[in-house]
Amino acid sequence: MFDAGIISEEEFNRFNPIGSEHDDIDVEVDGRKYVEHKINSMKAHRSQFKNDWWGFNIPDEFKEDFLGYENYILAFNRGDWSSPSELI
Repeated sequence: MFDAGIISEEEFNRFNPIGSEHDDIDVEVDGRKYVEHKINSMKAHRSQFKNDWWGFNIPDEFKEDFLGYENYILAFNRGDWSSPSELI
């Protein structure tokens, strides 16, 4: 979103340290069809997300990419997975 000029360099740098290296991610959940529910849920928690939070103003064409995926690092592995779909 920084490259597209939607958020400032200051905002990008503030949130850039959040996350993990791609190779460390064990699970990626595709929740793109639930993005609007996710946004509405966040809006229901006004003590955590202010009305002017920039995430509520993400252009439609970026919402799924920005909010539609969640990544996790497993605390421990209960077995070998041959495909991400077996985790759900």
